[in-house]
Amino acid sequence: MLLAACLILLQEPTAAVSGTVRLGHRAPPPRRIRVHADPRAELVHPDGLLSDALLVDGDGRISAALVYVKAAAPVPAPPGSPVNVAFQGFQILPRVVALRTGQERVMTNRDTTLHNHHVLALENPESNVGLPNPGVTDRRRYDAPELGIKAKCDIHPWEVSWIHVFDHPYYALTGPDGRFSIAGLPPGRHTLAVWHERCKPREFEIEVRAGEGRTLDVDLETEEGPPPFPWTKIGIGGGAVLVVALALGILLFRRAPAARPA
Repeated sequence: MLLAACLILLQEPTAAVSGTVRLGHRAPPPRRIRVHADPRAELVHPDGLLSDALLVDGDGRISAALVYVKAAAPVPAPPGSPVNVAFQGFQILPRVVALRTGQERVMTNRDTTLHNHHVLALENPESNVGLPNPGVTDRRRYDAPELGIKAKCDIHPWEVSWIHVFDHPYYALTGPDGRFSIAGLPPGRHTLAVWHERCKPREFEIEVRAGEGRTLDVDLETEEGPPPFPWTKIGIGGGAVLVVALALGILLFRRAPAARPA
């Protein structure tokens, strides 16, 4: 007990960074996915399924954005608790997960239909496993750090998720309130990066001091940029109609040329 207390006292004080990730412009309307290709999915979602690729609350705060330190030195650690993912309601939940190298990822089928979990890793082995019944699981560990591993179901192509693997603990996923917090940072300069599947990536240089915390609020932009305002199409269409009406008016009501005397 005394030895453990001495070791804690000898450890260098660390720093922390926290903040909020927001969308810096109007959020695009959620895309409605048609699921009629599978009658069982259509029973669950008769009006279609709203995409969860970009979740933004009323204040523009983004959920499931990844904030991480780039090029951080590897930090060995015993594998933590398994990270659980599931096919549920014809979606992969949660859509985005982050874990350490060597940490177990458990995929469970909670639907009463066949899914396959196809993990398109590059630095780690690719895998493609069928999960035919409720309760069937697939367990994997990833030994190499890799960002943005796409995982999907080939039977239901709208079922997509992302896996991030790190060899250090300096990362966080934003919650529904858009907030993140990374603790235990070594003092000094770091490159902080933000990743989201629908947004342009951003990087920031920050400097943190021992025993202190930094606040970093981030605005992101979608790859396609802000959506047009609803009145834009109306304005363009109305302008075209007005131009056509004016042209017809000129043709119909212009004076005929005066008749020349015989």
